[in-house]
Amino acid sequence: MFNLYTSNGFEPVSWTEWDGNYAPEDWLKANAQGEEVEEEPVIFYKYTGKSIGIGYKEFKDNVLPSESYDAAQKLRDKEV
Repeated sequence: MFNLYTSNGFEPVSWTEWDGNYAPEDWLKANAQGEEVEEEPVIFYKYTGKSIGIGYKEFKDNVLPSESYDAAQKLRDKEV
């Protein structure tokens, strides 16, 4: 999903680790083929309208994770 967003004008701003405790009760942990889905971090983006040349690994290596979902969201909101 990261490349889809960044190639369509969204710039990653902040992120936090996935916490399944906050997932909806009907959250699907498997794809349509029944394979378990890897839990990915939650990434917050801002729309700039420009494609950026940063990769997922580079983003995670250069941007420290936020302590919580709310903290990551507040960081993004400051950018918007």
